[in-house]
Amino acid sequence: MSKITRDDIQRIGDETTLLHFLEEKLNLPILGETTLAQIALPLPLPFLGLDDALAEQIIDCQDFSGLPKDNLGDRRPFFIRFRREQDYPEILRKVAEGLAQKNIDPSEIFFICADENFQPFAFAYFNDSTSRNWYTAVLTAFSWTRENTHINTGSEHELPASFFGEASADEFEDNLEDKTEINESNVIESPSDCAVSTKLETIGTRLGALENIYSGITTAYDLAFIIDAETRDRLCAKAPNSNELIKRSPRVNRKWTCDSKYLIYIPSSNIRQWRWSDARNESTAERIFEETYPAIYSYLNHHRDRLKKCNKSVQGKFYWERSSRRLDAMLKRPKIIYPLYPTSIQAVYDSLEGIPTSSFCIILTTDLSLLAILNSNCFQWYAKTNYQKQGSNQVSLKKGNMQNFPIAPQTETQKVELLNLVQQILDAPDSPNVPNLEEEINMLVYDLYDLTSAEIALIEKGHNP
Repeated sequence: MSKITRDDIQRIGDETTLLHFLEEKLNLPILGETTLAQIALPLPLPFLGLDDALAEQIIDCQDFSGLPKDNLGDRRPFFIRFRREQDYPEILRKVAEGLAQKNIDPSEIFFICADENFQPFAFAYFNDSTSRNWYTAVLTAFSWTRENTHINTGSEHELPASFFGEASADEFEDNLEDKTEINESNVIESPSDCAVSTKLETIGTRLGALENIYSGITTAYDLAFIIDAETRDRLCAKAPNSNELIKRSPRVNRKWTCDSKYLIYIPSSNIRQWRWSDARNESTAERIFEETYPAIYSYLNHHRDRLKKCNKSVQGKFYWERSSRRLDAMLKRPKIIYPLYPTSIQAVYDSLEGIPTSSFCIILTTDLSLLAILNSNCFQWYAKTNYQKQGSNQVSLKKGNMQNFPIAPQTETQKVELLNLVQQILDAPDSPNVPNLEEEINMLVYDLYDLTSAEIALIEKGHNP
């Protein structure tokens, strides 16, 4: 077995050069003209049971099950390409857990971790063959960076330090004295995004099990149905009964409290009886609609051609109607509202009647402690880390994502503290003291999730890069 140098790694750029590296430097029994497909079995990520957030960080996996077993020793290679190097130990634990659930013993595997260009940056394996919790199993890892080949290790390893041509044995011994093993407690001392996310996910109850989450009404053409206060007043001045069809529509422009516009809301004849509901055809129904609400009809008639082209699933029975959903509860009950695709998460509390549009989601609740958690740095960091849309600075707070977020349990004292802080903000949202109150909320939420000072520092850095 010869030494690995930086040049050895940098010469790897595809499957062929990778196989040459594995044969020459790791002494794997690979024949000269062998291809990766002949000796490695691609494992689809769903096979490993990884969630979407973790699966997105892995490019592919190859199990070298086709190599002669008699020449492999105790462990066979398992090759994984990662999109980034930072979180690979925690992802390996999830991969190991997925393999174990498929009756594949992770302790019999030697993991080769590489980037998208097939260049290895770490070798790793698990020591504990009896562990059922692969998050806490002892993980041995050798890794190095592109800038240097200094070894970073957390445990004993069969490979001596001299295996790496540009790292000295003394450096290896120093590292070995500092870190005897990588386990759950040591990971927390030097946390990664993946480790902290995983910790949060093990605490509390999923939001979807506590509260129902709804989307706002889909207009398909906001320009026609969303109006300002001046337009509302003008329509009501022309025909006072216009007010029957105009509802308040909360808008989220900052944390905690909402602003308002107005929504022309005409529920479908499928769920509400109107004078025109039983008309024989649309032209007859349209004439009755004009007679009944002349100002609203005149306003919507400017958008008639565009409205008639809207998706039929969005329309009611007639083109000026919207939504076949019953929104009475959403209209009257207090609720938390948040944007569906924000760049900076802003949850608000709305105790008044109102119907948000589909740009927002709604949680029907009076629990202000939940509002505190959603507006905390902790949740903002988690959402940015796990729900950020690829190639965008927006995060996706779609129903499925939000349902899975864990809400930490609270003692009665903790709940009262959060409620009091949020109420102070709601009572005076423009007060210069709001940042101080928000900081108190952040610290209380960190306490709920039992975060260490190192984990808090990671979150604060990620929230304020």
